[in-house]
Amino acid sequence: MKIFTISAGSVRTGAEVETLTLTSGVKIPAIMIGEEGRGRKRGVIPASLLPDTYAVWEAKGKVEIEFVTLTQTKAGKPKFIQADQDDGKEQAVMVLRTPIGFRGWNAHGAKFDEDSVTGDLPGETLASGYIAEGIAGRMGGGDQYVIVVEKGTSWAVKLGGRLYGKPSRYHYAFDGKTVTALTAEEMELVE
Repeated sequence: MKIFTISAGSVRTGAEVETLTLTSGVKIPAIMIGEEGRGRKRGVIPASLLPDTYAVWEAKGKVEIEFVTLTQTKAGKPKFIQADQDDGKEQAVMVLRTPIGFRGWNAHGAKFDEDSVTGDLPGETLASGYIAEGIAGRMGGGDQYVIVVEKGTSWAVKLGGRLYGKPSRYHYAFDGKTVTALTAEEMELVE
């Protein structure tokens, strides 16, 4: 499967694999969302990397990957195995690094209804995380997800808080090969 990283209208192919240090001190490659700390939640999906990619990760502490196969850990949690090409199944992994406005929030759903987002976020949720502002995480916050979607899937995201002129609503669609991102205003022009 292809993997995409999405944030506030920005879509790029690939996702960053970072270093997760376990309590024992062992370091493993993983895709992480959300944040760690008070009033926050970090979502983690471990990743097995190809030898050349693993060497880059070991040297730099992070690396970009573009294709994955979804499997499970021994405990039954999601795990990625890096692939060297797309499996052609017309599914993809979306790493939704959805931001928030200053002292704001975010919402994910199936579509826009007036000025809100309605319905559940489509696809299979593999991991969820939570970002926040303030020491206790109470000045604002929002969800981030890693999901698997099928060809023809679309979803909507709304951002709240002070956005300083940036759009507050985005619509995304996966056509089996790429992800299209449009603001709510652009959606009105193409519908």
